[in-house]
Amino acid sequence: MNERLDIGPGHPSVTKPVIWRSTVMTKEVRPSVLVANIGNAFLPGTQEAVEAAANVYAKTGARCVVTVQPNLCVVSPFGLDSMRNFMVLRACAASFDYILFLDNDVLLEDPETLVKLVARGQLYVVPWFDQSPIGRTEILGNPMYDADQGLMRMEWTVPYCALISTVAFKLAGMRPFGEQPIYCKDEYDSLWFTQHGVEIWQDTDIHVKLLRGPRLLSDMVGAFRPLKPFEMP
Repeated sequence: MNERLDIGPGHPSVTKPVIWRSTVMTKEVRPSVLVANIGNAFLPGTQEAVEAAANVYAKTGARCVVTVQPNLCVVSPFGLDSMRNFMVLRACAASFDYILFLDNDVLLEDPETLVKLVARGQLYVVPWFDQSPIGRTEILGNPMYDADQGLMRMEWTVPYCALISTVAFKLAGMRPFGEQPIYCKDEYDSLWFTQHGVEIWQDTDIHVKLLRGPRLLSDMVGAFRPLKPFEMP
């Protein structure tokens, strides 16, 4: 059941994250992980795949909690990074070792995805994104590596599926994701991490499917016209 927090007269209730699976083993032999689903508009098969991956990881003897951060955006999708920062605070407050950020359109076909990502032992690691379901190749980071080349360093990446150690937040701060809608946002956020000593890696041997392509900033607004890059207001 969703918990709701009343924030005062005239304001809508704020839905707290819903923990729909929690596994705590008596003897923890692996790092603990908070699996943070950003949003609750799961595309077909994605929610079940997350549960399967969490089950496999929990069987290793680790503490694994899967939670859903319901949409808090006033104007969709502006607010997603505030939701990510919200999960950063919750993960650190609960003393998790890692947080796995997951968007609702990422399909973890391999139930050992979480086990494999944690095994890399990096502060920030993403899998390789299979974009065949969307029928085109979008730029989701730099460099854009081919699959199955092992662990490769990234200059920047998208946080659609990202395993980040909570140690990284002690270095980069508890609100590492910029909350303003700007162009080159993913590059900005990635540079913030790397300039605070958090290297970003991609495990090209671990594949996840992206079921929906990224949206252009110009497609995200209705009431106002966004400026073109570097256009003066």
